[in-house]
Amino acid sequence: MLAGHLHPACQLQGPGRDRLRLPCFVSEPGQAILPAFGAFTGGHALPPAPGRCFHVIGDHRVWTLPQSCTP
Repeated sequence: MLAGHLHPACQLQGPGRDRLRLPCFVSEPGQAILPAFGAFTGGHALPPAPGRCFHVIGDHRVWTLPQSCTP
């Protein structure tokens, strides 16, 4: 197995030009990816994929994005 540094992030779109980029956990069958929380970590937006779920961190909670968990 080959693994590298991923710092997953989700970008949420709101009305107009509102956007919010947050660190997130990513889970999919057989794998979980932890976020990074530093100012210099960047953040890599992973594309949606079957079985992939995004769990964003905000307001001192972890929120699962319901539209992300597609079978």
